[in-house]
Amino acid sequence: MNESEIASTTAKNLANIPDVTIHPQILTINGHKAVAWDQYTGRSEVIQAGKVIRDNPMPMPAGVILYDASGHKMYSMSAMKPLSELLTIMNSIPPS
Repeated sequence: MNESEIASTTAKNLANIPDVTIHPQILTINGHKAVAWDQYTGRSEVIQAGKVIRDNPMPMPAGVILYDASGHKMYSMSAMKPLSELLTIMNSIPPS
């Protein structure tokens, strides 16, 4: 697994989710590639008999995914908190 390639693919996939706007960033945390995004507005749909009967905006969490190819690990975290708080926690993970 190449950390840069998987981070790039993840960021592209997040940026291309239909009907929402996510601004993923590729970062380096403790020497490993990571993808991070801040809170955003998603959608909450109720579908009945194939018809959308309710469609409301919904707050979605910030998230970080850290790839550690050398340790064969992936760390993922999301929360209804600012991205800066998640990055502080992810930075506390010791490098492998």
